[in-house]
Amino acid sequence: MKVVNKKVRGVWLSIWLWVMLVVNSLTVLFGLLLLVVSLFSGSYSWIVFVGTSIFSAINVISVLGLFKWKKWAFYLIVITTILVAGFNFYLEMPIKTIVAGLLGGVITTLFVVKNWKLFN
Repeated sequence: MKVVNKKVRGVWLSIWLWVMLVVNSLTVLFGLLLLVVSLFSGSYSWIVFVGTSIFSAINVISVLGLFKWKKWAFYLIVITTILVAGFNFYLEMPIKTIVAGLLGGVITTLFVVKNWKLFN
């Protein structure tokens, strides 16, 4: 008789990962679209759209890794969250915006910590 240890992702973690996947994918698409618009308009805000698109693309990769139970994906989310906070600070965003940006990493941490032993 073969015993199979099946990993079961909680409903809330699954919902959160799907939300992150959709939101970050859309952010990449809109960020690149706004980048093109800003380049043609001669705007100096292009760095915001490049940074946003890069960080969101990294988050998409991280979420896909979390769906596959990879610890590196969680570490990447944490690193990206910290870098985004620094990026927002550099851009002189209001503190409430910086704190709001940290919430995604905090929520992910709360969901992942409960299932940490399932990650490899």
